[in-house]
Order: sequence, then structure tokens, then C-alpha cells
Amino acid sequence: MASSQSEPLTVCPKSRSGDCPPFFLAGSNGSVYYADDMGHCSESASVNGSILSLMLFEYKDMVLVINEDFLLSQYSLSPEGRMTREIEVKLSTAAMTDKPAIQCCWVGLGMLALCFGGSGVRIWDLLNGENYSLSLPGMDKIRITCIAYNVAKNLLAGGTDSGHVLMWRFRSKAAQGSESAWELLPKVNAGGNVESVSWGCSGTIMAVRRRAGLNIFTNQVMHRKLYGRKCAVQVAPSRVLVDRSPKPALNITTDLRIKGLALTNAHVAIWDGKSVAVYEYSDGKHSSTAKPIGQFASETLLIALNDNALYRATGHTIDVCQFHGSIKQTVATTADEGEVVCLDAAGNYLTVATSRNYLKLFDTSRRELRYVATRVIDRELNIQSIVSAQSNPAGTFVSFFGKTLIEGASHLREPDPRLFLYDVDQDRFSFWDFHDENLNPISTSWDFIESRLLLCEAEGADTSENNEPHDEEEGLGGQGATSSTASRIFAFFATSEKGIILQETYNKPDDAEALVGIAIPLHYFVKKADPNAGVQDDCLLKRITKDYAGVEETDTVTLRAMSNFQYHLAIGNIDEAFKSIKIVNNTYVWENLAKMCVKMKNLQVARLCLGKIGNARALRAIGQEGIREDELAQLAVIGIYLGLDEEVRSLCKEADRWDILNTYCQSLGQWEESLALASKNDRIALKSTFYRFGRHLEDTGDTTGAIAAYEKSSVFGTEVPRMLLASGRDVGQYVAASDDKSLSQWWAQYLESTGDVAGAISHYERAGDTLSLVRVLCYAGAVSQAMTVAEQSGNIAALYHIARYYESEDKTSEAINYYAKAKCFNQAIRLAKEKHVDRELMHLALQGTPEAMIDAARYYEKLPEGLDKAITLYQKSGNFSRALELCFQTKQFGILDDIAQSMDTTTDPIAMQRCADFFLENGQYDKAVKLLTIARRYDEVLDLCMGHSVTLTEDMANAMVLPEEGIVNRVEAQKGLDLRVGDVLMGQGNYHLACKKYNQAGDRYQAMKALLKSGDVEKIMYFANVCGPKQRDIFVIAANFLQTLDWRNDPSIMKAIVTFYTKAKAFDSLAGFYEACAQVEIDEYQNYEKAAGALREAMKCLSKSKNPADSARKDALEHRMQLIGQFVEGRKLAKTDTVTMFQVCENLLGHADIDEAVRVGDIYALMVETHWMNGYREQAVELLNRMRGRIANVPVEYYVDPGILRELVGAFGGDGGGGESGEEIEEEIE
Repeated sequence: MASSQSEPLTVCPKSRSGDCPPFFLAGSNGSVYYADDMGHCSESASVNGSILSLMLFEYKDMVLVINEDFLLSQYSLSPEGRMTREIEVKLSTAAMTDKPAIQCCWVGLGMLALCFGGSGVRIWDLLNGENYSLSLPGMDKIRITCIAYNVAKNLLAGGTDSGHVLMWRFRSKAAQGSESAWELLPKVNAGGNVESVSWGCSGTIMAVRRRAGLNIFTNQVMHRKLYGRKCAVQVAPSRVLVDRSPKPALNITTDLRIKGLALTNAHVAIWDGKSVAVYEYSDGKHSSTAKPIGQFASETLLIALNDNALYRATGHTIDVCQFHGSIKQTVATTADEGEVVCLDAAGNYLTVATSRNYLKLFDTSRRELRYVATRVIDRELNIQSIVSAQSNPAGTFVSFFGKTLIEGASHLREPDPRLFLYDVDQDRFSFWDFHDENLNPISTSWDFIESRLLLCEAEGADTSENNEPHDEEEGLGGQGATSSTASRIFAFFATSEKGIILQETYNKPDDAEALVGIAIPLHYFVKKADPNAGVQDDCLLKRITKDYAGVEETDTVTLRAMSNFQYHLAIGNIDEAFKSIKIVNNTYVWENLAKMCVKMKNLQVARLCLGKIGNARALRAIGQEGIREDELAQLAVIGIYLGLDEEVRSLCKEADRWDILNTYCQSLGQWEESLALASKNDRIALKSTFYRFGRHLEDTGDTTGAIAAYEKSSVFGTEVPRMLLASGRDVGQYVAASDDKSLSQWWAQYLESTGDVAGAISHYERAGDTLSLVRVLCYAGAVSQAMTVAEQSGNIAALYHIARYYESEDKTSEAINYYAKAKCFNQAIRLAKEKHVDRELMHLALQGTPEAMIDAARYYEKLPEGLDKAITLYQKSGNFSRALELCFQTKQFGILDDIAQSMDTTTDPIAMQRCADFFLENGQYDKAVKLLTIARRYDEVLDLCMGHSVTLTEDMANAMVLPEEGIVNRVEAQKGLDLRVGDVLMGQGNYHLACKKYNQAGDRYQAMKALLKSGDVEKIMYFANVCGPKQRDIFVIAANFLQTLDWRNDPSIMKAIVTFYTKAKAFDSLAGFYEACAQVEIDEYQNYEKAAGALREAMKCLSKSKNPADSARKDALEHRMQLIGQFVEGRKLAKTDTVTMFQVCENLLGHADIDEAVRVGDIYALMVETHWMNGYREQAVELLNRMRGRIANVPVEYYVDPGILRELVGAFGGDGGGGESGEEIEEEIE
């Protein structure tokens, strides 16, 4: 809002309820006050200078202030009315000289329009923080003097100093942050400088104040109504045209300014909000007028009409009136139901919608209205208000659409993109959502005969926001300003089973203004008005639906049958669909049904329809290979034969059958699209498409274009010369300008056929066709040149041709040479044999095929001195039998070694055996073994290896595999063979390979024994871990072997021993190992503590053993542990209680079996060392002598510290040892 400096500015928050609602006011002193009607007033904020504009954004508790310095300040508002500044923005200084010129107003939720200095309109989006200007193309010198916003219509009006009113429509929430969200509408001429603009009457009236006066512009809605195939259309403010095609139209002129009309079979009702006039007309062919039968006061716009009565609604009251105006009955809605907002009559049913979202349906066929249904719309549907509600003529369904709240606003509403359907019988709601298409429903119409068919017009959400229904022809001041956004028409079936089912959809015709209704097979529209034609009586546009094209004049029974067919097909009831069309015998009908089936993708019924119309070509086409496997492809082909262009393209794209679409476009002559499809989607057919395009251009005489197309199709080498020759043009010039070799080759062939040898040679050379070039050169006698060309190119065909040429000239040597160069050795051998050129034959045969070698060998057999060459050739060709036979015949045994080395499994077994026998007879057992292995005489091989010490190699061992077929119980036989091989390998010391063969035979235990023989610790441990879980004995023998190694110094071996015994559950063996560990600790390190620990582990193992014989072993082990424990305790007492220690030691020495637990020498050594440490040298010497007597066979220095021993011997004399001087003690550990 804008104000002069002298006027106080006031805004009131609507959302703050109470008896005394607060408000804000501001004046020229720059202060903003918070006050109420009780006289309370306090200052909330202040700015420098006077305030020009005060705006309240109540949904965000925000206040905007613009002061005289053009600073826009944004304040947040607390519940107590305190204002806190959030943002301060400096506006343009263009209006500094004209401060009252600033204009501002809200144009949406959080969107502020600003205009200062007349420089233009700027939109500031407070929610998104974005701003932009609305441009004025071609109107740079125009100043905007005032602005006003129409909330109901989303229209922003701006008055100008040129005497016009500019209007913008807000059309897109998606583009809300840019100028593209606004559409500039045609301007309205006000006739002078505009000082202010205001909107009134819910946005239907615009008041424009000028210096010379006031203009009032009204929003004129051009009303229309359809009843059956009769249509009433308002063509002027006070004139209605009733179309009764094919009968003459009726003209009705009234003195009312029409704001609504209704139509029945014999009556027309017209009203202006103050009174209503009813006219009656005859349905005769020659009647062209309607007579008035009543006019009476009626201050309402909610009026409906049917054949029984006229109905009007005011507030909560619905009056049932006779046509002359007398009231027959009155019904009322309750306060809970709200006031009536929609009233519509269809057939014998009256539909009522209320302000509290109640739907009411009445039966009007009786004397008085009878309730059929009353239903409140479910809250879950989130409908805030109903805009339009209509029932079908049968009263079974009610369609409606409405508005919903804008997100973030408390009472601003926007159109709901859903079309709702209420099923009266099922008491159930369903809906169709246009949100994905960015559309909003704006009008609906039920078919008068087919009551299940509903037609809906949906307009782009960019333009339909906040529009009332039937506003499509609205204009201000008669300018007819309308939105340019296209609408779409949707045809639905209303079903109880599946709710709303889409039947078809299409764009509203370009020459149609708005939808009127439906009467199958026609859709009725109001034509767009021609501004230069004045009032037009031809104002209706009738569109025949595609499914009924050609049968629009058929009888009602056929139309109903087709409609039933569509309905049952839509809900998936194929049987009923068939029943519906049995009565139809019209070919056009069946063709339309076929088209309908293609659209609905029902192939089964479409094939039936093709049979009915006798379209054999289409049926044959869909049965072709590559088509019959794909249902969508079949439907696309059917669509081609039925002329359904849009459906064909859609089906081909959906089925990804670009080949069909490409062929279809070619058949239509749409070559540009065909080439584009081939380039992008059907590249496999790109060259063939260019070829067909070239043929098309050739047929049309476009030779240049055809050449270009043929070149892209890669067939120009033949097609272009053919075309040019046919047209009499110079082909040579085109060939000379081209670098294509195939083209030069074709031209060379043509020149050769005409006898132009020189030209042919030149173009063959240019094409790189060596064979043809050599052939022509030979023909021309230039053989040396032909030889040079062939040899330089290395072309086999050319070399072969020269060889044939020389052979024809009886030049044998040269021919054989060139046959060899061409790798044609069979031909060379043939010629050498024929001409008896023996010196070349052997060399050629060795390079030839096995068959050629055999052929040459037979030739050499016939020569007295050629047997050695024959044997070699037979060997090289793989015919060892014949080679050996010749060897033995001629006694050439020296070549047998070479023959034997060439033998393999494919060699004749008899020949192989014969050769092996020869080697055996001559003591060459190793060679015999190899041949027998190849011959699979494995038993003989093994016997020879054992009997004659022939080494069995790994390759030979691996080759000993029995054949897959011909052997009974082959698996067991193979195992036996592997065991024999393993035995031989064991005997030869090849333990690793023996282990492999034993393992292949399944004898893992023997395999492990072979590995143990090898001594390979790493492989032994690996094999035990792999095979031990399947055979525990393997763990045991592996652990036994590892105990023979230096496990004392290798922790990994010791760990493996324990692990293997544990996994084998050989607890006796494991206990023995721990006992051995204990003995090692005693003998090597005198570490009785660790020995005791090892014995405890041994005891644990014995406790797990289930062997009854281990009980005595456990007792002995426990006794041993006790003795060791006493000795360990005595060692500890040596430092604290020597008396007790000596008692313990003497006690231990008293045990006869003490040596099994504690060494006697260690006990005496402990006693001697203790006396020595305590200074009792004599007692120590005495104990030393006792020790010598007890263990006379072991030197005492083995137990007593050498230093102590030397000191005692030096002090008291005597022998320091128990044996001879320098005696070494050796210990044999097994």
C-alpha cells in the first residue's frame, strides 16, 4: 500500500483473535505503534524520517516498513507486539523526487510487488530471498502510476500515465523465482492518465480512477450448456444461441445481462443474479424462436434446470420452482452442512455441494425432492472448498473438484490438481491426479446417454491457479484477454470396480476456446472468437472422437454397443466386451474398434477386428518372423495398416522397435525423420536407410542427392556408376574424382569388358586389385611386369595366376616355382610328378599337406633310390606303419629313433608295438619304455622299470592314465595303477612323486610315509594339516617323525608335534612327548620347575586317555611329580632353612627309585654347594666323597660347579672327579 506523508498508516494482524484485536499504525514521525481498540498504544519500532508504506506479512509474523529515504526494513514480530529489525535494503533512487509515487502490494504468499517512480514493477520474494523485474517490451517510455493485485484471479494490474491498464497473470509456482512466472496480458484502454486501480466483487470488477472520471470494467464469462445434442451458448452480453443441429438454431435475446444459463429438452433459463427468465421452444424443424413463459425475481447465481422444475439456492435454502416462478417446495441444509455453493441438475437428479464440503443428491422425478445421498468429503482428501460438482444422468456417480490450502498459509487456497469421483452406490471416493501433467481440472461434463462417460478439461497449472470454473473466455472491458497455455481434454470411464479409468486424452483443438460437453460420438467446444468478425452465430466446434470416426451418424444402438465395448475393455472384462459387439455388422465400426484396441493395447481383440474387416495383409504382416514374438510390435504394425500415426510412433518407442518406426517413416516419405532415427536408434539399418533414400532421390531425378546418399550407404561403387550410365553422364569423371577403390575396380571391369585394356590396367592398379591387374597384364603379354607386380605385392592369388600362366606355356620350372611361392604345394607336387622333376619334389612335399606327403612318398616308393625319401615322407605325414614297414624291409634301423620320437597316441598301436619290440630285443629299454607308455602298456612299463632299473620320469608317471571308456570299474583300476606307480617311484627314491601318486590313489597314509622318507619338513607339515583331519594316523606318524628332529631348538616343530597329537587324539603319545620334554629340562638345564610343568601337561593328557592300561602309568607319573616337587621345595629352602633342606635331600636319597624322578647327582650337588656357601668346607668334602661312591660311573663335575670343586680339592686334596683325567662323557640319545 502507499500513502502520503500526512496520513497515518494502519495494518491489522488477522490471525490475532480476541475481543480487542491489535493493530499497527505509523505516521510521519517515523514511529510504528502497537495498539488496540481499548486505547492501549506503545511504540514498537522507529525509522529515520517519515514512513511511506507499512506492510504486514501475518503468516510469518513479519512487518515491512519503507521510509522517505527509500530504505525497506524487515522486522520480525513477537507475540507481545515487539518488532526486531532483520533486514534493511536500499531501494532505487529513481523516485526520490516523487516520494508519493512509491507503490507496493502483496502478490502472493511472501511475494511483494514494488513500484517507485513509475520505473517499473519489481517482485521481491521474501521466502526465497530472490527479486526480479517485470519487463515492459515496447513500452520503455510508459510510467506506471499505481498497482493492485487480484487474489482471486492471480492478476496484477498496473495503471499507466498513457491511459492504459497493464495486467500480468501469475502462472507458475515452478518458476516463482523468475520473471517467467508472470504472463503479460493484453492491455486495457482506460481513456486517460490512470491515478488508481482497485479490484472488487471477488475480483470480477476492476475500478480505474482517472482525473476525468471513473471506469468500471467487468469480468464477462461467456456461458454455455449442453443437453443431449442441444447446446446453448452465450454469444453476446444479452443474447443466447441454441444449436439444435441439424435443425435451425434458436436466437434468444433478453433484457438481462447474462450471468448464467441452463438448458433442457424444451426450456432455456437465463439469469443475471437479480431475476431469472424462462423460455420455451419447440423441437419442430421450422421453429426458430423461443417464447418467454416466465420471468421472476431471484437474487442468486446458483440456479439449475431440468424437465421437471427450476431450482435455485440462496444461503442454506433450496427452492423448487415452477417455470413461471411459483415455489413448489423448499429444502434447507443444516448449519453443520453449510451454505450451498454448487447446484447442478442432470436427468432426474439434483446435485448440491455446500461450503462445509457436503455432497447432497436429490431425486427430482417425483412431486417432491427425495434424498438419495448425503456425504461429507473425507478429511483425508484435503479439500478445503468445492468449486464444481455434477452427477451423471443416472445418479450413480458425482464428479467434483475444488481447492486446497497453499502450504504455509492459513486461508489462501489454490486449485487442487485432482478430479474426484463419488460412487453413490458404494459410498466410496476415488480420484484422478493431474499433478504429474502439471494440470488442474477446470470443467467437467457427463454424457447424457452413456452415463459412465465423463469428459474433463484440464488447464496447465501455470495459468489455472485460483481460477473459477468456466473462466476460459473471461475478458476485461471486452478485450477478451485469455491465457495462451494449451489445455488437454480427458475422457474417463466411471466404474465401481476400478474407480476412474482413462479412456483417451488429447490436446484441446487450437481453434477451440473452451469445452462445452460430450454427446457420443461428439465433443462440443466453443470456437475462439474472431475480434474482427463481430458477433458470430457459428460459435460451436464439434470434434468426433477418433474411436468413432466414420460412424458419427450411426444409430444409437451401435453407439451404445461401441461404448459398452470400450467400457468392458477398459475394466478388463474381455468376455463382456465380445458380447457387446456381436450385434455390430458395420465395417466402419469394426475398423474403429480395431483402432480402439490398438490404443488400449488389446492385441487379441484387435486381431479379431482385423478378421471382421478382412484385412489379410495386416494379419499376414503381424505373423512374420521377428514380429509375431512381440505383442507391442504387432500392435504397431496393425496401427500402420489402420493409419494410427500417433499410436504407431508411441508403440514403437515403447517396444524399442526403431526398425519398424524407421520403415514406417520411409513409407510415408518422411526421410529426414527416418535418417535421424537410423542415426540415433537404428544404426544397424543406417546404410540400408541411406540406400533406400538414394533410390528415392534417383526416382525423383535428384542425381546429385542420390550420389550423396549412395556414398553414405557404402554401395556407391556399383550404384552410382549404374545410375550415371543409365542417365548417359560421364562416369569416368566421377570415378577420377573419387578415391574409393571399389568404384575404381568396378570401372576397371567395365573398361575391360569394352576392350580398353590400358584403361583397365590403370584403374585396376588404382583400385589395388592385384589379381585382376596381373591377369590383364598376362593377357596383354606384359608377363615380366605381371611378375614384378605379383612378387612385390605378395598376393597369393596373383602368384597362382602366374604359375598357371607358365604351366599353360609349358614352362615347368617357372610354374613350380610360382606354385611354391603361392603356397599351392599340391599343385607344385602334381606338376613335378607329371614332369618328373624329382629334385624339387622332396622339398615341395615336406612343405605340403600330409596327403601331399603321402602322395609324394608313393611316387618315391616306385623309384629304386627313393625309399629313404619315402620313409621320411611317411614319417612326416604320420603314417608310421608304412614307414616302419619300409624300414624293416630295407633294414634301415638308424631311422627308427626318429620315427619313435615322432609317435604319439594317434599312432597305430601295431606299429608302435613293433618298434618297441625292436628296442627290447636290442636292449634299449629306456626307448621301449617311452613307446609302451604312449601305447598305454602300463604294466609292461612298470615291469621294465623295476626289472631293468629304467628311471620312471614325472612325465611318464603323469601320462599313465587309463582311457575313459572300455575298462570295467575304471576308477578302481586307476587307483591300482597309481599304487603300482607309487611303489616303483618309492623304490627309485623319487619320494615326492611317489607321494603324489599314492595321494591320487587315495592312500594318504602311504603318501605320508613317502614324504617322511623325503625328510621335507615343510611339505610333511602341510600334508599332515591337509589330510590329517580325514585320517588321524597321518597326524601321529607326522608327529613321531617331527620328534626325531631338533624340536628342542625349534618352537614351530614343537608346536606342530603338540598340535598333531592333539588333533589325532593320541593322548598317550602326547603324554610321552611331554615326559620327554621334562627329561630334557632335567638333563640339559636342571630346570626341575619346567620339568614339573611338562609332567603336569602329561598328566592332563593321560587323564583324557580312555586306555585302562594307563592307570599304572598315571600312578608312576604322579609319584615322579611328587619327588620332583620335594626337590624343588628343597632348593627353595637352601636359602632360608638349610636343616630342613638337608632332611628333604636325605629323604629323597633314601628312595630306591629316585633316579627316575631326580638325578642323585643333582641332590648331592645341592647339598655340597649349600655347605660350601655356608662355609662348611669339610662337610662339603665329605658329601663329595659320598657322591663319588653313589655315582661312581659319572664324573662329579657334571653336577657340581667346577669352581667350587677346584676350591675343595685344592684345600683338602683328593681327586676332583670320578674318572680318568680328560675323560669325555658322551650321551647317546635315541
